[in-house]
Amino acid sequence: MAPKPNNANTLCFAISKIYLKYVSTSAYFETRGIPLHGFEPIRVLRNTYHGIGLSEDTLEKYRQVKAKGAKIGASVDFSQKAYLVCDPVILKHIMVKDFNHFMDRQLFEVHKEDFLLQKMLLVLTGRPWKYVRTKLNPAFSSRSIRRLFQAFDDSGKKFVEFLEKTPKNGGELDLTIAIDKFLTHVFGSATYGIDSKAFDQEGPSEFQHHGKDAYIHFHGLKGIKIFLLAALPKLGYKLGLTFLGRDNQTYFNNVFQSAVKDRLQSNTSGEDFVQLILEGKEATNLEKSEDEDDEESNTSYKKQLALENHEVFDDEGIATNCLQFMLAGFEGSQSLLLFSVYALALNQDIQTKLRQEVLAGLEQDGGEFTFQTVNGMEYLEMFVKEAMRYYSSAGVTARSCVMDYTFPGTNITIKKGEGILIPIIGLHHDPEYFPNPEKFSPERFSKENKPNLVPNTFMPFGGGPRDCIGRRFAVIEVKVALCHLVKNFELVPSKRTLIPLQFSDGLQRKPKGGMFLALNKIN
Repeated sequence: MAPKPNNANTLCFAISKIYLKYVSTSAYFETRGIPLHGFEPIRVLRNTYHGIGLSEDTLEKYRQVKAKGAKIGASVDFSQKAYLVCDPVILKHIMVKDFNHFMDRQLFEVHKEDFLLQKMLLVLTGRPWKYVRTKLNPAFSSRSIRRLFQAFDDSGKKFVEFLEKTPKNGGELDLTIAIDKFLTHVFGSATYGIDSKAFDQEGPSEFQHHGKDAYIHFHGLKGIKIFLLAALPKLGYKLGLTFLGRDNQTYFNNVFQSAVKDRLQSNTSGEDFVQLILEGKEATNLEKSEDEDDEESNTSYKKQLALENHEVFDDEGIATNCLQFMLAGFEGSQSLLLFSVYALALNQDIQTKLRQEVLAGLEQDGGEFTFQTVNGMEYLEMFVKEAMRYYSSAGVTARSCVMDYTFPGTNITIKKGEGILIPIIGLHHDPEYFPNPEKFSPERFSKENKPNLVPNTFMPFGGGPRDCIGRRFAVIEVKVALCHLVKNFELVPSKRTLIPLQFSDGLQRKPKGGMFLALNKIN
């Protein structure tokens, strides 16, 4: 029998090998005059030890680059050299104008053991990504989100009922628990057309448990596992590790297969994400060939692209993108909702103004929320945008260079295979673009102030063709939750409310220690 690997020796070996990469790479940037701000794997370990999140780390690096008067900085992001681009003009070229050079995301190597992860839109590259993105786009249009609105609204009502029944210590409670259940219920019903049972029990339901367990983070033992898989993937997979966990992938694959099977057997359809994707699976609205304009050539191009990539959008491919949509959407929406309720509690004038708009819209619609009214609330839109700017739950996003490219206005050339880091939180908190950035002010996004906004500096969902495909879904579910909250409760700080707010370490920016607020019922 082969001896079991010693975890301590394995970790030491991994760290030593990673450090040697740093030594061999640091000179690469220094000789080109590019500020190098740390070696990402070592920074991850340091930040985890000190409780510093990815967003705070990115903000620190952004300010260091700006302080040196540079537009571009550098770091070593696990196995890739990475450029931190701080100039919005260059970012526009990267994300839009010269997108063909940066169409892939800078991500980790994914092994076949992560059988769902390897087919996620997030990790697909090149033509397979283009094929799947085109297939998924119709499911995320405004028209499709409108079809899902009833699931959002029903979840909002259950959200309020849960809050009314939840015991409160002196009027205060941790809204993290209720918000988690709201989002779990939304994703269960709006994604798979099932009841997640989130509101039926005090603790997490089975659906909620697997969702949380599959989420990628850098805490504790799972953090070490993710670190090894990201920095030394061959070693990590050899040790039997996976990013999402085999049990979680099997569970959600079965949930999807069961949802499809039930529809086929009963000859029914649903108003959920699974249905929207199934409807789009046979669609032929692929992009035109870039080289040919005639109909015959385009038909040939579509057939060729579909033939090349049919495996990435088979039933397993659809199941994996349902899971990606839920995992990515849950964490981002959770952070945004937690930060939003905190901002409302600390800014009573903003809360009052938002409540007035919500009640006026509710009266207009006869006492029930509708997609058209919620989506059309101007102050709610301003508030949500400012919450996304101020708190920046997704502080950084990335791209990978697929063709050598010289950054406009510089003599710096990025090589194929090297990465781009887009410092969302740095741009959002730069006084050059957002005056007095540490003040929470929804008026920044008013119609009157729109001409003063600098393009490519506000990008909570990234930008260009590879932006977050679920952005409309995320925004409308957060808006629905806020509408139900301010209609029914007054949110105020409580004894355990942290002022100023502290942030936990992790990939997504989140409040540390929960979100304790007092809720006063409005009759």
